[in-house]
Amino acid sequence: ACNAHVQYLIARQNGSVDKWSTGVPLFDEYANQGLGGGLRPQQLMICCGRAGAGKTTTALHIVGQLLKTNPELKAAFFSLELCAEALGGKMIRSEMPYVQGAKLPKGEELIKQSQGGAAKIKRGYGDRIQIIDHTGMSPTTILSMSRNLSREGVRVFVIDHLHRVSYPSLQDLRHQIGDLCKQFTDFAKDHDALFIVCAQLNRESERLQRSPTTSDIAESGQVEQHADIILAVHPKKD
Repeated sequence: ACNAHVQYLIARQNGSVDKWSTGVPLFDEYANQGLGGGLRPQQLMICCGRAGAGKTTTALHIVGQLLKTNPELKAAFFSLELCAEALGGKMIRSEMPYVQGAKLPKGEELIKQSQGGAAKIKRGYGDRIQIIDHTGMSPTTILSMSRNLSREGVRVFVIDHLHRVSYPSLQDLRHQIGDLCKQFTDFAKDHDALFIVCAQLNRESERLQRSPTTSDIAESGQVEQHADIILAVHPKKD
């Protein structure tokens, strides 16, 4: 095991270990610092936040950046809440010119900028991302579809979100969610893939007016134990 780690360090130094850049310093410099930074296969990232905090938008942005900077990558986005059209709108808005404090354009200008954003995505990575927008998907269905997609070369999987999965029973939900996260981790290692899984936060951090912690993930249980990276999306406190 020790020799294997040394060989890994040598391979990393030679650039033969997968390291996916995003163009975002938070992920390229601070994530996986001990491994040289960047997002990597064989890992599970949890992207958590309260309802409406921006979990989906953040996950879409991460995937978009991964696909832009790594042209060999393919991704699949399992949307258990929003339809494909709504996700497309979020993707387009991420490509629009952004001025802090400015409002979204309206009318003809909105259509023009949306067309430009859609064309930019099509040229850049549109053919390398699949959106599966089925509600009520079970863990078995998600993993089965992921295996098929992996055979097609998909290496980045997004699940949006963990608490919208149709679990076999509402009893012992905490254990079932933890077990699914373990299965995602195992799948990532077996198929050399990255899983980005969105999850809800409970109201505790909001009630106490503090930044969220890993224990604030709803029905957390074993979720944080299986995650390699946990990203919390929340409003900045004044």
